[in-house]
Amino acid sequence: MAELRHFTTHCQFCDYLDEALRDRLVYGIRDVDIHRKLLAVPDLTLTKALEIAQRSEAAVKTVKYHDQSVPMRSFYMGQKVMARND
Repeated sequence: MAELRHFTTHCQFCDYLDEALRDRLVYGIRDVDIHRKLLAVPDLTLTKALEIAQRSEAAVKTVKYHDQSVPMRSFYMGQKVMARND
């Protein structure tokens, strides 16, 4: 984002710059869930969009890490069922 801001220093975006950067962020996101989450926020600002996108991306990475490294344990109808990640 800082790089994009640097490139816009000579453009005449004035007060529209944050809106343009926000729109580029929202429509440039490839993750459908994050994209929908951003579109659902009323009066979305660039700052809020960045926060949501970063938190969501971190959550996805954390889930993927845990899925790969922690053996799954679940309970189904009162019976303990263990699965291994072999």
